[in-house]
Amino acid sequence: MPVKLYQPTALLSAKVNMALQEVDQLKAILGIEPAKGSFGKSGLRGKAERLEDTLVEITELPAFLECVKPLRLADALKFEIGEWRYAKNYLSAEEIKTKAGDLLKLAEKLEKTLEEIKEHSVKRSSIGSPFRVVLGELHSATGRIDAKKVAEFLGVKLPKFCRGLGLNYDAVHKNPDAERIQPALKPLKRSLEILHDVFGNGDTIRAWLNTLHPDLGMTPMDAILSKRAEALHGMLESALEGIAS
Repeated sequence: MPVKLYQPTALLSAKVNMALQEVDQLKAILGIEPAKGSFGKSGLRGKAERLEDTLVEITELPAFLECVKPLRLADALKFEIGEWRYAKNYLSAEEIKTKAGDLLKLAEKLEKTLEEIKEHSVKRSSIGSPFRVVLGELHSATGRIDAKKVAEFLGVKLPKFCRGLGLNYDAVHKNPDAERIQPALKPLKRSLEILHDVFGNGDTIRAWLNTLHPDLGMTPMDAILSKRAEALHGMLESALEGIAS
């Protein structure tokens, strides 16, 4: 099972825009000609089915979980349209108008949810930007990664941290940002950058690191402390790129 992360991509943006266009088309039919209520492929039923298909495609994008709510809304909308299809012949003009209004409200709620997702994806789209320093507090005044600061961030004692990364404790204790230890620290720091962009705060990052992960067969923290920090880094980068770990 692949690790799930948020993946802000051009494909995601395009799919959300497509879903919004399909919602607009549904709203147009509901708002302009509810009494006609075409239920063919070009009518309400067809448009609702296409909308649901688009939302399913979005949920299948690697690392994207936030379309579960709009997918439920779209499913409810399609169900209601299906019910209306069979009951329409028995409804009065006023009842049809009321039903159309109810469906329009549901479509507007779906539209609002998709807009929120779109806005959220834009905020997150700076992941990997060359113009940001994520978790800059883990660097020393030299600009290099500081092993002591990383260990403190993880909530791990420095000796244990050094053993986990295969570093000499005495050397790290004396010079925690030494140039020679940077290759061992960089994959771990990159992993923490990815997690920070996903979770946004240290407490949640540490909670995730201390939760059993099926792809690792252990907690990510255990992986870090058993000389597998690079494996964790590879898993997270693959998830970000949409490759199953």
